[in-house]
Amino acid sequence: MNRYLICVNQVCACPPNTYWDGLLCKNQKYAGESCSQQDECRSNSFNLVCTPETCPTTGMSNVCSTGINMIAINLTMSYGFSYSLYEYNFTAIYSSALITISIQRLSWYWDFDDFSLINSNGSELLLNGGFEMGSTASWIYCNPHNSGYAGYITTAAQGGRNHSGIYYWQDAAKSYPDFLAQNVSLIIGENYTFGFWLMADSGGGQVLVNIFQK
Repeated sequence: MNRYLICVNQVCACPPNTYWDGLLCKNQKYAGESCSQQDECRSNSFNLVCTPETCPTTGMSNVCSTGINMIAINLTMSYGFSYSLYEYNFTAIYSSALITISIQRLSWYWDFDDFSLINSNGSELLLNGGFEMGSTASWIYCNPHNSGYAGYITTAAQGGRNHSGIYYWQDAAKSYPDFLAQNVSLIIGENYTFGFWLMADSGGGQVLVNIFQK
């Protein structure tokens, strides 16, 4: 296969089923192979996307897998001294999903509470969504860049910024984001609502929620 750029509509591009790695065009990858960017995966006829699969201490590991990646919520905020609810509605086209929350702050902290995934019957699918177990049980957490001021669970008695219950998640990861994630089972064709409550101090930053259906 030709590994070099070709001219397509007067634009340099890689041949079909290849991707540009910064030096030359390489063959796209198949299901189960590791990846670091979306166009590494075979999208033509295979419909593969690059999705986070595991979260070891060395960082987020990505693999090519059949599925669809939705950017559910993308927030860029500077402050908000009271809790606000953020929600996203979607319909399942696969039988499972990995919900990933990427959090980055420039200074001070964001406070998160009551993460939720509700199906059309009103049933809660996320486990430990409000961290009321006092731990990250049922969640995957990683800080692949060892960012300072990384996220942790705290209590109403310590910070007094909980939305409900006793515990909540406080995070100010800088200069790179850290991640919370949870795998859930879905029913194809059913409607779902993902949501969470957020309060922000000053300082700016971003919250990015991806839902990888697979």
